[in-house]
Amino acid sequence: MFLRKRRIKYTTINTVPVISFPDQEAPFAGAAIKNGEPLIIRNSIINKWRARKLWSPQYLRSKLERLDGVYENNNPWFGPYYDTRKPLLPYVKRLNPYKTNVSLSGQEFFRRLENPSPGGYHYLTSDIDQLGEWAFGDVEPIDELFSPNLSRSSINVWIEQPNVIAHTHYDGYHNFYAQLHRTKKFTLLRPTQWPAWLVS
Repeated sequence: MFLRKRRIKYTTINTVPVISFPDQEAPFAGAAIKNGEPLIIRNSIINKWRARKLWSPQYLRSKLERLDGVYENNNPWFGPYYDTRKPLLPYVKRLNPYKTNVSLSGQEFFRRLENPSPGGYHYLTSDIDQLGEWAFGDVEPIDELFSPNLSRSSINVWIEQPNVIAHTHYDGYHNFYAQLHRTKKFTLLRPTQWPAWLVS
């Protein structure tokens, strides 16, 4: 809606190129990022991940004892993103003051996702290392998705309830997203569409 009102063209499923690889072992990251445009990649190494079959709410509930850094809000929109480490943050009025550091047991987190109370919305974003060694083992092989500069590489996990609208990423890095369970709707913007990122 925000983009339509401003008459900003954004990428849709009909305009995003879809590429598929006959050999799941074939290197693809270099070719995928070459044009700096969004792509949908099918038949990649991700199909070999244990997480593709295992990562259901039931499986994750059994693995995750405690979750720190859960986001909580009274509406489904978690944005704009605020980084508390930024020096000018005290001078910014928060448009949507959601909580960012709620601690819940894994059982309670998934209970809230599956049976949300009215006006209760939650999601988790976490570095995969914080979930436990088992989590990294579930997403191998993964080397193809890493930057040659390891300081610019990270693996983040998002877990959220249906209809939550969360920021993903908007930086100068290349990002690969793997949807492991159910579906997710993305709004993809080309780098040249930077005016659409600004909320005024």
